[in-house]
Amino acid sequence: MSQRAAFAEFDAACMADLADNGMADTGTYRSPDGDETAITYLFDDVQFADVGETGARVLVRERQIGLMLGEVAPVENGRVIGDDGRTWRLVAATGEVDDSMSWWFVAPVRSEA
Repeated sequence: MSQRAAFAEFDAACMADLADNGMADTGTYRSPDGDETAITYLFDDVQFADVGETGARVLVRERQIGLMLGEVAPVENGRVIGDDGRTWRLVAATGEVDDSMSWWFVAPVRSEA
């Protein structure tokens, strides 16, 4: 097994453990085509950002979701429907991606109607 494959396998096992202990969420990914896949994901709503000429680090409210690439191949306008009842639309990839996980900026979906 390659190092990349070993790390991807390790990440998947960690994500399952995080979900079992309430530190990750479970739900469904719905593609823009309507295909649905069971997923485990991370939700983060506070990020650090560098601002101004001095590059001061500040906390900003910026909703992001991390999706396991072994479970789903996320695309823009896909939906994450959490088992907790919240639904999120994938707005744009953050650019933070590795062999295991892809992070997305998300917006809440108030209604599926």
